[in-house]
Amino acid sequence: MIDQVQEHHSAVTSFRNALPFAFRADNFQRNISAVKNNIRWEAAILQMFEGMKLYAEIHKRTYESTVGYDGFFSPIFESICNNLKELMNGEHGRLDACEFLKSLKQFAHENDLNLDYDI
Repeated sequence: MIDQVQEHHSAVTSFRNALPFAFRADNFQRNISAVKNNIRWEAAILQMFEGMKLYAEIHKRTYESTVGYDGFFSPIFESICNNLKELMNGEHGRLDACEFLKSLKQFAHENDLNLDYDI
């Protein structure tokens, strides 16, 4: 159990360090703060995204295919991505919605998921 917790923590930490946010110079400090010191909405949104990415990564290692090619999980993950996109229409704190959506789209592409929107 401790090994699983450490593996999860390691995966979450590496995810945060590798977020593909391409911040604009004028919002750089605000976005870095939102990712590294997330509170309120930022924490909830990033934890949902992190959990989804971790699950997809474990699925890929276990079954050697992406969740997009799984007949059961594909529609579930597409729904999660589309609903995370909808959350960007509401309160999202200091997160740059455009950059977050680009990261979400990149995740969907890497995992062979079809989204209801284009960025």
